[in-house]
Amino acid sequence: MDIKDRAGRTLEAIVTAIEWVVAAALVVLAAMATWFIVAEFFTVGWAPQEAAAYTAILDGTLFVFVVAELFKIAFAYIRHERVIPTVMEAALVAVARKIVVLDTHVAASELLMKAGSLAILLLAVGVAWLLLTKANPVFGRIPPHDD
Repeated sequence: MDIKDRAGRTLEAIVTAIEWVVAAALVVLAAMATWFIVAEFFTVGWAPQEAAAYTAILDGTLFVFVVAELFKIAFAYIRHERVIPTVMEAALVAVARKIVVLDTHVAASELLMKAGSLAILLLAVGVAWLLLTKANPVFGRIPPHDD
């Protein structure tokens, strides 16, 4: 084995270690966000309060789902599996998260600009997913959902 092979294997091992560290950081981030959700929920309590408190809980919950999708991307990347379908799924979840927690208590022009931007993003992700699925029917099936 020459020096190029050893250097290549060493660099590959370093990159794999970095990928695992990123995946572990995503797990820690999801755990911290989940802890925030539970703590916030018990702070708000069961009595009706300001909608902003519940919106913060909902935003945190959806954030955990986005982080879970990012973890799935990292894990698929580490295992050298298809990553693009998972990226598209994460993009849809991220845009949907922003739509669900859209602040409607702002000026009409700002609300229209934000809602229009999110609609364009959602349409772009949807069209991209549709085109990729038409080009490759296997694309639409994401590994945990395959039959």
